[in-house]
Amino acid sequence: MAFTGIPFDAVHFYQQLEEHNTKEWFQAHKADYDRLVRQPFMALAEEVGPAFGETKVYRPYRDVRFSKDKTPYKTHQGLYAKSSSYAGWYFQVDATGFFLAGGTYWMSGDMLSRYRDAVTNDATGLQLEAILQPLLEAGYQLDGEKLATRPRGVAPDAPRLELLRHKSLSARLPLGRPAWMATAEAAEYVNDGWDELRELMDWLKECVGSAVESRG
Repeated sequence: MAFTGIPFDAVHFYQQLEEHNTKEWFQAHKADYDRLVRQPFMALAEEVGPAFGETKVYRPYRDVRFSKDKTPYKTHQGLYAKSSSYAGWYFQVDATGFFLAGGTYWMSGDMLSRYRDAVTNDATGLQLEAILQPLLEAGYQLDGEKLATRPRGVAPDAPRLELLRHKSLSARLPLGRPAWMATAEAAEYVNDGWDELRELMDWLKECVGSAVESRG
């Protein structure tokens, strides 16, 4: 299936889903989901996959087994391309619009230890700052779980303290609802945005690496 863009009605679909998150509503609008969301995302995955590796278009169903929130469906659609353990590129649509991102969404204990060592080290820590600065100037926002204060044993005036507080780290670019999203050019924009994050992904792969511990 050729990629022709993601219709703006995909945003409206999630605005409605936030109000009617039930199996009955979703089944009645399943054809809309397939046409507006699932099929365009699958086609986009085929477009960007060759440059970024294995891609995954997430299923719409929530895992509610251990959640107090029992609403059955995710109120967003995500596309993911894996870089290393718990790290990769990401693209999403929800009720507010679109965004793209890249980074690590979780770190095992061994990954977190290597991350903090790399941030503390002047060579790799300054390198990370140099990678992030142009992203921030271009409108990216730093995301990821953070400590409320600082890691144990880290001084209050430690260099790069804000980065040391991160337990995961990603850069996120809000896109809103640009006109190009509904055209085939959207694949180029996503490709270019993800490419801007390649240095960050390479830093994470080299300095943080893959998990030795399993997630659980």
